[in-house]
Amino acid sequence: MITGAITVMIRGNVASLTRTIYEIVPGFIICWIVTYFVSIATYRPNAEIEKEFGEALELLKKDS
Repeated sequence: MITGAITVMIRGNVASLTRTIYEIVPGFIICWIVTYFVSIATYRPNAEIEKEFGEALELLKKDS
């Protein structure tokens, strides 16, 4: 939300940007990019989740 708000504030103060595209679009794109990189930077493997994911995949293979 912070990156979206900053994007909207910066975009709203630049006259050439206010005429090009609605402000929610660049805000959404920048928020998505920041979310992706924060997710990559803070990832920690969890054996319990990996095990549960593996079990779910096996169940899907049995049903197919």
